[in-house]
Parts: sequence; C-alpha cells; structure tokens
Amino acid sequence: MDYISEARGPPGNRFYHVHWTGRNESNVTVQGVKPGDKWLSTWEPERFLMDAPIAVENFWINSSDSMQDTLESPCEHRCPHCCFFAKSATGLKTHIRRCKSVPGSRTGQRSEKQVRHRRRKDAWKRQDSVEMGNAKLPNCYHFPYLGVTGLGP
Repeated sequence: MDYISEARGPPGNRFYHVHWTGRNESNVTVQGVKPGDKWLSTWEPERFLMDAPIAVENFWINSSDSMQDTLESPCEHRCPHCCFFAKSATGLKTHIRRCKSVPGSRTGQRSEKQVRHRRRKDAWKRQDSVEMGNAKLPNCYHFPYLGVTGLGP
C-alpha cells in the first residue's frame, strides 16, 4: 500500500480509497491491469486494512474530517453496505435491492417470536392479581386446563 487518499461512510462501516505501490509483474491481466502497468487505486473496507493501522492513522492526521463523522459526497451514488459506485440514483436503488452485503432481517424468525412471547408473559405477570379471601391468586400466562394448554390474551 502506498497511501490512503479518501474515506467514505459511517465510522462502523468505513471505506478507504487506497493507492497501491508497485506494478503488475505477472504475465496476465489482473483486475483490468495489464502486465507491467501500475496497480489501480481501489476502495477497501476498513476491516481489510487492519494490518495497516499506520496508513489509516496518517490519513486521519492529515485529513480535515473527524473520525466520528459520517463521510458522504452528495454527488456520488455509493452503496452504504459494499461501497459500490453507481452512475445514477436509480442504478444505486437497483443495486441496493440486490446487494449481498445488506444485513438480513430477523422478522418472522423463531427468536423474534420468543422475545415477543417473553414480553407478553412479563406484562401479564405485572397485571393486578385476584384475591380470594386472604389468598392472593397468581397471574399465569401459560396454563393447562382439561388437557388443553392455553395462553393468555
């Protein structure tokens, strides 16, 4: 790596514009770089630069931006998940619908249903209880009655 020139994205999902040193010394074209040509600069996610903390630190020392800021450029159409650059806002919208880096949803999964059930059960326990004489009857959310298991509302 030679140096980092730019950064984009929020602090937890930052991408850096990395300029590489050296030339393509192989006999084949690699990522559009012909044999003998200088390597092209690329956008790399922060997690790929864990082995180069000095280059990242030098970038922030020389940058006028704050490390805590979300860095975006209004004229760029960049995917916030994978740093793909689209030519237009419509192209970006299309890409985001198919982007493999978008975090998945937990809606409808078993864990989400269990959390909802546990919250209802806790709310049921906090409701007023019934007293019969001096005995206080406990609230229960889950109960068997005549061989059938019932749930509270």
